Amino acid sequence: EDVQCFNTSTGTQTADYYSEIHASGVSPVIQPVGVAFDAYNRMYLSSVFGGQVVGEVKPGGPIVALATLTSPPNLLNGGIALRAGNLYVPTYYYPPPTLSTPDAIYKVSTSGTVTDFILGAAPPALGNDHVWGATWIIFYSTTL
Repeated sequence: EDVQCFNTSTGTQTADYYSEIHASGVSPVIQPVGVAFDAYNRMYLSSVFGGQVVGEVKPGGPIVALATLTSPPNLLNGGIALRAGNLYVPTYYYPPPTLSTPDAIYKVSTSGTVTDFILGAAPPALGNDHVWGATWIIFYSTTL
């Protein structure tokens, strides 16, 4: 129910988001599993048990819900990646996924629009878009 930031050189705590997270009114209360900051220093979180993706309107809050991607017993899994104004969020289905119910990765715009990024299909249209237990998403670019 908290995010804390620290100066990596000194070990000094530089920010604590506990009160902002609880003041958001998002229900169930946000249990951060992934965190990202944009170029304007706005924080975005994925909430493991409630399945929400939330973000700050401006640095320091308030935090608002952008989308709800899943609900218990399914979970949001691992990190959250921010790239080009979109958040990429992996899910974890419980009970474990099958060929017809793979884990998905959703793309959520910072304004809350949800689209499937990687979402498998039932047989025979499996293709190569099945993901099971995705935890971390990394984008790599060869151009600067």
